[in-house]
Amino acid sequence: MCDFDNAGEYLKKGLVQPRPKEKREQNPEYLDFIRRQPCCNCLCFFAEPHHVKSRGSGGPDTGNTIPMCRMCHTLAESGHISKTWQRIEATRYHEKYNTWKSLEMSVKGLNQDVAAIKWCDWHKDMDYNLNRK
Repeated sequence: MCDFDNAGEYLKKGLVQPRPKEKREQNPEYLDFIRRQPCCNCLCFFAEPHHVKSRGSGGPDTGNTIPMCRMCHTLAESGHISKTWQRIEATRYHEKYNTWKSLEMSVKGLNQDVAAIKWCDWHKDMDYNLNRK
């Protein structure tokens, strides 16, 4: 039988070990992306990240987070919005993030290529101007 009144004493004496917290995956870039999206339920533009599987339960950020306004977030937390629908939305936003990320990388690569071409053109002009004198 558990003695809940003396649980603190058992911890102090080392007779009971506290359960270690699970280390969860954090992705601040993904959360910033979610914050920039409208609420997935009512399309309000004041959204915050809602974790389908809570952080306390070891829920990750990536693929587990959807944008929700304060009102819809409260509805989801109280069980008025289906967990199944939330999981589907989380998957959809994860795919949207991956698409955005790959496009961003493509643009960065394109910008680097354009910068290299401009640098080469500038160098050719400089060589031409130096050899001309």
